[in-house]
Amino acid sequence: MSDFGSDDTLAQAIASWLPQARWFPAKTEATPAVALVDRIPLPTAATCEVVVAETRSSEPAEGPRRFLLPVCWGKAGPVDAATDPAVASWIVTAAQSGQRAAGRTSSLVGTPVPVPAVPPARDQPPPARIASVSPLAADSSNTLVAVRHSDATGSILKLLRQIRPGIQPEVEIGRFLATDPLWRHTPRLRAALEWHSPGSEPAVVAVIHDEVRGAESLWDLLLRVLIASGSERLRDALMPTLMALGRVTAQMHQALAGERGDPAFGSEPWSAADRRAAATAMTDHAEQVFHSLAATQQSLPAAAAAMLANVLSHRDAWLARLAMPAGSAWRSRRIRVHGDYHLGQVLFAEETAGTSLEDRLLIIDFEGEPQRPLAERRLKRSAAKDVAGMLRSLDYLVRVAERERGEPLPADTHDRLSGWFLGSYTATAEASCFWPSDPTEARTLLELHCLEKAIYELAYEANNRPDWIDVPLAALLAMLDT
Repeated sequence: MSDFGSDDTLAQAIASWLPQARWFPAKTEATPAVALVDRIPLPTAATCEVVVAETRSSEPAEGPRRFLLPVCWGKAGPVDAATDPAVASWIVTAAQSGQRAAGRTSSLVGTPVPVPAVPPARDQPPPARIASVSPLAADSSNTLVAVRHSDATGSILKLLRQIRPGIQPEVEIGRFLATDPLWRHTPRLRAALEWHSPGSEPAVVAVIHDEVRGAESLWDLLLRVLIASGSERLRDALMPTLMALGRVTAQMHQALAGERGDPAFGSEPWSAADRRAAATAMTDHAEQVFHSLAATQQSLPAAAAAMLANVLSHRDAWLARLAMPAGSAWRSRRIRVHGDYHLGQVLFAEETAGTSLEDRLLIIDFEGEPQRPLAERRLKRSAAKDVAGMLRSLDYLVRVAERERGEPLPADTHDRLSGWFLGSYTATAEASCFWPSDPTEARTLLELHCLEKAIYELAYEANNRPDWIDVPLAALLAMLDT
């Protein structure tokens, strides 16, 4: 390792630029304490290595965090090299061919995903030689890289920066959906790269999917249309797409609820213990968020600080609402869900001959909410979690569009967008095991999960995008009136 510099030099360099990284979850820590767990040289990149680094939070209860840091050494010292062509090429090639790279105590191991016996219509042959690599500009907790191959196909490499040993939902769900002959709305999962360390479960640190050329996120598409469209054109411009999204979302839940011999999927009834556990998880998380935000209140602009003070003053009311599942009786069944469902997780593909509007919608990123433990992300839940996530995303869409326009949209804009999506979803999910037939139960579940999501958004925005914290704050204050 001497060719790459000392451990102390590397740790100091990482500590200096880590808080500025988009994917680092503790940006309030100016200079985090960094310790190196291992350094893994890359066989095909002479001046590059993959570093596993550990940081300790200022909150002792949170414990240490581990991160995957591809690093290249230059004249100015070590720099983050996740998007370096040599590094990205090695990761994609190693993952798809099952290669291994060893460090001092751990190793990186490629795990290709075999093509199922009944491939979806979008299946492509294994990629050819890598021709080019380019980073994707994305507001993400991970790092995305587009990889183009010599046969004109492409892949998307996603580095999961925070290392979490255990079964990764994105890989687990990707494998499951690839065996469903009726599901066509997810880019094919091709391979994963795992970090293996003695005494620990493997941790997925990278996944490779087929690229959908010419696609854009549904967030980008709808935001552009919403900014440009006057209220008189809103119905024609957005209703068909949102109704198609509702149908595809219900089809996703139908696929995840499928009984195909895998106990991690299928549907299960809500027992009293399940409801108590759900209530405890939601109230515990909310208490942690409220506690951490109370300490950061002074750093917010005056208007946001006043909104936050109002929200925190109703802490007991929020916790009481989140505790409701413990005393409820739900007839709908729990299933695996996307877990972090919003407009940015849906791609809108280019139109081709014979494709419908639904065919152009592709759902990505099944890893769940990045700040939650893997075991929690893999739990079976109410489908209302995903539906509420999309409703909250539509609220974000309207508020951001108003910022960009410099003027308010019609007061009923969010209700109209949500109504098109939700009406189409419930019509498609009618008579399913996962969606309540009782309107009161459906409304209760949606309100509960919208509240849970808004509280999660508070913590996320405080740590990543403080300028956006007014969006979940405004949503929570509006919920006080219902």
